[in-house]
Amino acid sequence: MHRHLRFQKVGRRAKVGAAVILALLLVACAHPGIAKQPAAVTPKGPPVATHSEVETVVQPGPPSARQQRTTTVACPAGSTTLSGGAEAYLADGKAPNPSLRLVATLPLASPSALRWNSIVGTGGVDQSDSRVSAVAVCGSGVSDGRPTVVVTNAPGPTAAASDALATATCPAGTVLVGGGAAVSLTNGQPGPPQYFFTGSFPSSRNGAPAGTGPVPNSWTAIGALGGMPMTNGRIQAVAVCVPGASASVNVVVNTSSGPTTPESAHEVTATCPGHSVLVGGGVYTGPAELERPLQGLHLRGNFPSAPTGLALTNGGSANSWSVIANSGGVIALGARTSAFALCSAD
Repeated sequence: MHRHLRFQKVGRRAKVGAAVILALLLVACAHPGIAKQPAAVTPKGPPVATHSEVETVVQPGPPSARQQRTTTVACPAGSTTLSGGAEAYLADGKAPNPSLRLVATLPLASPSALRWNSIVGTGGVDQSDSRVSAVAVCGSGVSDGRPTVVVTNAPGPTAAASDALATATCPAGTVLVGGGAAVSLTNGQPGPPQYFFTGSFPSSRNGAPAGTGPVPNSWTAIGALGGMPMTNGRIQAVAVCVPGASASVNVVVNTSSGPTTPESAHEVTATCPGHSVLVGGGVYTGPAELERPLQGLHLRGNFPSAPTGLALTNGGSANSWSVIANSGGVIALGARTSAFALCSAD
């Protein structure tokens, strides 16, 4: 309110100038696209996988407001689940309401192997035509079979428009190939619609996002809270680790501005260089610095893809990682979205 009153005291010329600047900014950011990524260097160490392909399960999403839908996918026999992701969308191809968002995408242990679990939730609006695509990255030639999975739980944010993070670190003698994130109540039950994750990415031990180059050995998840406080939230970070050295996996990071206009989507894709294999990927959307989240910003996609950003059918060989961020009903000035592709030498 005080800020609005100050604006009222500004002269007409200043107000018109500010309006023009804002209009130009909105026009520049109105059309989401796939940004050009920085040049990447092919990993130098021995490969952690000789080949990777995707396995996908599609099912109806949560049809009504304030619901969640869980979708699980498993890799076929003879391959190893290295990472995975999800995409939420409408069956008719139209842009969904910002109510649709990712709540979790992470590995799930089973008696003999890993599966990939993805949870999509809705806010206050029905999504009767929604779909959920859960995708696993399945590696061939992975040494030692089943990966090591490290899970870290941390308290979620409590104040309105705040966030919290959790970081999981791979043990010595292993290398990070992927990871996941989940937000919930402390008892594991679904959280409120205004609680979702905005980051799931390779990082340092203190949670700093990886840059393009050798992979660090930790994975960080960020849980963000909307316009209402809560007291019993949990944020979970999961790191997937296989035997190897950091030189055998590189990270490619691609970042661009957006989404900034209300109820808009922004897609970014990171692509592995030639002679390398995609083993995992991650995402972050928010301000340039990890700080107070931008209100209404959330994720709708975080998945292996073609370089164009298109999802792949079962058995497809992915060499890119795509992410889709959505804004809510307000302007998200300063929003940036990053895609992280984890690549191993072939």
